[in-house]
Amino acid sequence: MSDVHSFQEHFVAALDSGASLPFSAMTIYRNTSLSGAVEALADNFPVVRELVGKDLFDALALDHVRDVPPASPVLALYGDRFAGWLALQPIAAELTYL
Repeated sequence: MSDVHSFQEHFVAALDSGASLPFSAMTIYRNTSLSGAVEALADNFPVVRELVGKDLFDALALDHVRDVPPASPVLALYGDRFAGWLALQPIAAELTYL
């Protein structure tokens, strides 16, 4: 086994070992990343957030982030596919203003 392969196996094991802990570094990083992307969508779509309410918007935005993660670290540009994605969600049929 090569040193690189061994390193990769140990690295993955280290990541996996802390993933189930409530405050592991990976959990904190993942939550921070998700939160940043959801906040970016809220900033980029304030009218949608106002229309559907904070709780529903946050839930929809989180689903969107998981389905369509940001491709760039510049979150001010994130969300170009949100409107189309939102229109395809089952809840969209219940929202007369979409």
